[in-house]
Amino acid sequence: MDALSRGASVSEAAAYSGVVRATVYGWADKDLAFQQQWHVAEAQASGALRRRAYELAMGGNTRLLMWLIDTADERDRLTGEARGNEAVGEIQIIGLKEGEQYDGEFIEFVTP
Repeated sequence: MDALSRGASVSEAAAYSGVVRATVYGWADKDLAFQQQWHVAEAQASGALRRRAYELAMGGNTRLLMWLIDTADERDRLTGEARGNEAVGEIQIIGLKEGEQYDGEFIEFVTP
């Protein structure tokens, strides 16, 4: 489970444990406690990934930032959650002149 919680695939985690992937799926089918541990490990890996993506996005990766915004909007649409459109801050692109293409280098998140 440690390998899964660090983001390894099922195949990688199985190999790390010295078993084949089918064995891991067999354990999950037969053992509820194992299945629950598996879900916890996946949630830990997913949380770590989200935290790192957020750090990169706030650090200037505009493609990742836009993807995070789009997926949050899509998740809200699918779940029916309506979030307010109130601004909690704004994104400013620093040093960009009108008509210039943005290269993703300088971005700043400014809170009011």
